[in-house]
Amino acid sequence: MLLFLGPLTYILLSASQLLKRANSTRGWRHRQALHHVLVEEHGMPETLFFWEWRSESVRNLIIAPLTEELIYRSALIPYLLHLNYTPTQVVFIAPLFFGFAHVHHAYNNYQLGYPLKTVLLQSTFQFTYTSLFGMYASWACLVWGDVFGVVFVHSFCNFMGLPSLSFMGRGDRVYEKRWIVIAAFVVGLVGFISVFWVFEMKRS
Repeated sequence: MLLFLGPLTYILLSASQLLKRANSTRGWRHRQALHHVLVEEHGMPETLFFWEWRSESVRNLIIAPLTEELIYRSALIPYLLHLNYTPTQVVFIAPLFFGFAHVHHAYNNYQLGYPLKTVLLQSTFQFTYTSLFGMYASWACLVWGDVFGVVFVHSFCNFMGLPSLSFMGRGDRVYEKRWIVIAAFVVGLVGFISVFWVFEMKRS
């Protein structure tokens, strides 16, 4: 969650600003504003009972994380280790399969009429960030020895999505406090890298 300090700060500030600037929220408490931002604007399910969720939420938060981690971490990593790849090599090799598994979106987007250049850029970007996440997930699976912990991380990352820079736009309700969000992004990234580095130093 440290890596998402920026987006989480944005959500909290967005709820705070919603109370101050929107007439429709008069009488609301901060909890109600936060609920609105999380559920209505970010698509968080309102209940823990997943059978009441929208199909998109079930797919993104349960089915995709569970199946992808069971295949690309729980099954693929032991197989690569069995082939005498080192753990370090596995961390870099296994995510490539995970990244390529998302490239099919390029064909779908092209069929929908998106320009080829746009499709290629989107696919390259998606392959890059899915591979980077796959490296972290592979490392975590090797260190923790527990794929279900990685499933939870995967689900949380799917919910948060890619960091949005919408707060930099003048029309965004958090624009006036954008420097707080930027600082949170920096602190979160530096903190995540520092914790990761310290953890690796202790292991070595």
